[in-house]
Amino acid sequence: TLIKVKPDHPLSQKAMFMIGANFHALAWYSRASEYYERFATKYPGEEEAPEALQNAIVFRLGAGSYDKALENSRLFIKNYGPRRKYASRTAAVYYSMGAIYENQDQWEKVIKQYGDYLKKWGRHGGLDKQITAHVKIGEIQWKRSCPITTTEGACIKVKRVRSKRAIKKKGKKKKGIE
Repeated sequence: TLIKVKPDHPLSQKAMFMIGANFHALAWYSRASEYYERFATKYPGEEEAPEALQNAIVFRLGAGSYDKALENSRLFIKNYGPRRKYASRTAAVYYSMGAIYENQDQWEKVIKQYGDYLKKWGRHGGLDKQITAHVKIGEIQWKRSCPITTTEGACIKVKRVRSKRAIKKKGKKKKGIE
């Protein structure tokens, strides 16, 4: 009621975040992400806004709402990317966008996303994400370079051929009792 009656009141702002946190605690992630998104969009300067938006991104990813997750990720990068204080968080959000494209089998976007991540945010995101981004790009390029479907990651074609040499069966003579 407070949010509806007095939307600009400071307690209304806090209530919106806390309602999202309550749905979060109840594991009702779709509702939690709705409140977190509303809070972070309406009050991007609040202290809890980056956390709220990051939670919303994770919940949208978990629910398979990739378009909403991408929208939230772009908003996070726009609002908090330029701030030094949020560099590692922004790097994590930017990196997660590559996983969204992977789940949608958009391989060109995956390569571009991880390449951009390495250029813009790699140093802020940690060595583990840098290595993983390089590996993912390499795997996609490897699969593309192979003209056939790979067999357990190897670019080989398994073809069984019959022997040209006849195999003679040796029969055993039965010894009878005389």
